[in-house]
Amino acid sequence: MGAVYIAYALFAESWYRNTFLAYGLKLLLLYLLFSFGVMAAAALAARSPPPSTQTLRVLLGFAVLAGVLAACLLESTFWSDIGERMAHGLVFLPFVAWALVAWSRRHAA
Repeated sequence: MGAVYIAYALFAESWYRNTFLAYGLKLLLLYLLFSFGVMAAAALAARSPPPSTQTLRVLLGFAVLAGVLAACLLESTFWSDIGERMAHGLVFLPFVAWALVAWSRRHAA
């Protein structure tokens, strides 16, 4: 939801655009990469693309890596904005959860 608000503010509010353009674009990009990475992890865990579509699986793998990198940058760059309200490492929980789903599906079969 944060990415939608940032995109709206950059587009519609000239004051925000003039004051926070670089910061807003960086945050928007990181939110989008993080979101696409989590969706790619979910698709891989659910075996959405069959193993025969190796190219798509590789692209999804790169999207997961980009999402994890975005999570690292979100946590390290913007930690002062979050402060003590959130424990370190929570941004990685979606990736850990989908990895556990993939692991459990692989061992259940």
